[in-house]
Amino acid sequence: MAGNGPVALRLAARGARSSTILSAHSTAVRVESASGAFFCLSNPGARINDEKDIRSEGVALRDLLGDLDDAKVQKTVVILDACRDNPYQTRTRSAKKGLARVETAGNATVVAFATAEGKTADDGNGRNGVYTTAFLGQLRQPPQDIRDLLDETANAVARQNKDQKPKIYGDTGAFKGVYLTGGTQLASLKPEPTGRPAQIDPEDEAWQATKSANTAAAYDAYLSEYPKGRFASAARIAKLALQAQPVVQPVVQPPPVRPVAPVTPTAEQTIKDCDVCPEMVVIPGGSFQMGSNDGDSDEKPVHTVNVRSFAMGKYEVTQGQWKTVMGSNPSRFTDCGDDCPVEKVNWDDVQEYIKKLNARSGKQYRLPSEAEWEYAARAGTTTTYFWGNDIGKNNANCDGCGSRWDNKTTAPVGSFKANGFGLYDMSGNVWEWVQDCGNNSYSGAPSDGSAWMSGNCGQRVLRGGSWHNSPGYARAAIRFGNGTTFRNNDHGFRLASDAG
Repeated sequence: MAGNGPVALRLAARGARSSTILSAHSTAVRVESASGAFFCLSNPGARINDEKDIRSEGVALRDLLGDLDDAKVQKTVVILDACRDNPYQTRTRSAKKGLARVETAGNATVVAFATAEGKTADDGNGRNGVYTTAFLGQLRQPPQDIRDLLDETANAVARQNKDQKPKIYGDTGAFKGVYLTGGTQLASLKPEPTGRPAQIDPEDEAWQATKSANTAAAYDAYLSEYPKGRFASAARIAKLALQAQPVVQPVVQPPPVRPVAPVTPTAEQTIKDCDVCPEMVVIPGGSFQMGSNDGDSDEKPVHTVNVRSFAMGKYEVTQGQWKTVMGSNPSRFTDCGDDCPVEKVNWDDVQEYIKKLNARSGKQYRLPSEAEWEYAARAGTTTTYFWGNDIGKNNANCDGCGSRWDNKTTAPVGSFKANGFGLYDMSGNVWEWVQDCGNNSYSGAPSDGSAWMSGNCGQRVLRGGSWHNSPGYARAAIRFGNGTTFRNNDHGFRLASDAG
C-alpha cells in the first residue's frame, strides 16, 4: 500500500484453517517471457535499472500465488496499489503502461487492483494514494467481510476520482463471511536468511491451540488469558461464526404466473403483464438533445436522437421482485424492506434475472438503452434535473438532496414525485445499469435510440446517481460505468421493453 512496506494480514472465517492476505506498495511491472506474462513486485527501496534487476530484486506475483497454492492456503487476497506509470518503460522491451491482467487460481484467490487494466492509479495529495486512503478508511468502519470491504473501497475511490475504477480478478463471493483480523508490518517480500530458531511466543502458541480446537470454549479461554491480545478480534469473530447456525430455507416452487388480460398500450399508459412482472409506463416516441455541453467530456458532443415508443419500468426493480424471481437477496440494505431497490447486483446478475423473468412471464423484458434512459429521465425537459436546474430539497435521494435518506441508505421506490412521464427515482437512490457498452464520448453514437453495442463491452454504462453521491451525479446527463462483474451497494436497475 502506498506509503508503507508490504503488510501481511490474517483472515478469519469459519473452517478456514490457513488463510492469508498480502498487500504491497510496489513497482508492478509486467514482464513477458517464454513462459508468459507475470508481475514483479519490488520492495520500496529496491534499485531497478533494467529487466535483469526486476527479476533479481522483485518477486513474481505468479510465483507467489503458485507458492501459496502449493502450501494449501485456503483463501488468498492480494491487493495491489501501484500509484505511478511503469518507470522502466524505456528500459524494458516488453513493459506496458500501468497495471495489466493477472490470472487467479480458482475461487480461493482474489487479486484486487487499485485501477483497471492498462490504467494508472491516482497518487492523491497526501501520504497515501486514493485507493490506499479509501482502503484504510474502510478498515476504520464497522467490520465488513472481504467482499464488502473491497466493494466499499472501490465505491470510496469512485467518489474521489470517477475515472479510477478498481478491478478485481477472482470471485469475491468466496470471501463472504471472511474478515480481516489484524496484521504485521513486514520488512521485505524476500525470504529472510535462515538463522537460529525463533523463540515461540506463548500467545502465538495459545492462539494456534485455540484455532485447532475451534470451539466457543477455546476462544473464551484465549480471551480470558489475553483480553487485549493480538488475536482478540479474531477470537471474537470466530466465536460469533461458530454461534451463527445456518438457516436452511425450504425450497418453495414458484407459483404459476397469472397472466393479465392483454391490452393495446397507449402513450404514458401504465401496464402490468403478470403478477410477477414490473409495472411499466409506455413512453411516447420523440426526438431530444442527448448529452450536455456543461458536463463532463463523456457527455459530449450533444447530439439529436430519435427514440421510438417503448415501455420503461415505473420504478427501480425492488428487493421483493428480485427475491420472487431469484430466490435470494444480495442487497446490503435489506432492513430497508422489499419495496426498496435491489442493489449489489452487477450487469451479469441483471442479465440472469431478465432471463429467468422472461422464462416465467413469457415476455421480453430487457435493459433500456442509454438513449432511452436519458430520454425517459428528461421527460421532455432540457434542464439539469426534470424539476429544474437546482437540486432543491426532497426531490431525490442523494448526498445533499435534502431527504431523510441522504448518504445513509436507499429509499423505498416511489418516495419522491414522478417526472413528466410518470417515472420515479430517475435521479439518485441507485445507479441504474443500461445495455450500452462503455465509450468515452458520444462520437459515433447511434442516433436512433438503440443501444451502443461497440466500444468497451467488458464495461457497461450506469445512469442516474445514487443515495451517497453528490447532486452533480443525479443530473439527467451524467454517465458512469463499471465492469460487468462489479457489484456495489449503489448499483441497481430498472427494466424496459418494446412497446406493443
